[in-house]
Amino acid sequence: MNVRLAIMFAAVAEERSFTRAAARLNIAQPWLSAQVRKFEEQLGFQLFDRGKGAIELTPEGEKMLPLALDLAQTASRLRDLARALALDVALVVRVGAHASSAGVPEFARLNDDFAVSYRDTSLIIEAGSTVQLLEEVNSGRLDVALVMAPVDTTGLDTVLLRQTTPYVLATRNSPLAGWTDLAPADLAGFWLGVIRRADHPVFFDELHAPLEAAGVTLKPVPETGRRAMEHFARFHPAGVLMVEGDPADYAADPELTAIPVTSLDKVHHLLVKRADMEKRAVDRYWRAAQQAVQKPA
Repeated sequence: MNVRLAIMFAAVAEERSFTRAAARLNIAQPWLSAQVRKFEEQLGFQLFDRGKGAIELTPEGEKMLPLALDLAQTASRLRDLARALALDVALVVRVGAHASSAGVPEFARLNDDFAVSYRDTSLIIEAGSTVQLLEEVNSGRLDVALVMAPVDTTGLDTVLLRQTTPYVLATRNSPLAGWTDLAPADLAGFWLGVIRRADHPVFFDELHAPLEAAGVTLKPVPETGRRAMEHFARFHPAGVLMVEGDPADYAADPELTAIPVTSLDKVHHLLVKRADMEKRAVDRYWRAAQQAVQKPA
């Protein structure tokens, strides 16, 4: 029996349409119809009743369908496994990063050092929200992700890459300029640009609850990468609340000043991967990350 013909039959039976099945399989509809007829000839009986104006399964087709679907699902899993094994052989590490974590210097240094140390291994860096990144790590589409805690780390290995004290980034003519430290009460009546809640609901709520309780208005910014946040701060009087980088980065900046909010909890930038991940390239990256956090900056 031709396995590919059985998979084509299963697709037509699921879609109840040769046209939709052909689109799903990315093949021409006339060719699909011919292949299904060829399958019926090989079997010695019809799978579909085509005489009622719609695609209906014959009794024989109904009996064949469950096993054909199992065959199609097994073939799909086999393709997925083959792709994963090919990536492992090819030494590729797929790393995701939250926009507000991607700019932390430890992450950039880790990737630069890894690229130099393992020239035969490719790094693919993708951006996404923490919620999305965790889903993709758990599903296996990403090998590693850099996210901001708190997150559910059940079944995950973690490396704490950086702890950041949140700070307000504002222009040097802002009402906040000149402060060396801020508390939420000092910001009462102001509004601050902040990362979008949808990107990381748990983190957002825990970090910003003290500010909201003090009467600070939070305004989500359109983009949450570091450069986008800096651009936003230049054009809004109260500035933005930053969760990456360091206030010292702006000591010599002629336009912007950074004021720590030390009473807020520190932000933890975590690398995560599945604990059961077994890929040579990922093991290399993970060891490099563990070594990186033990080295002085």
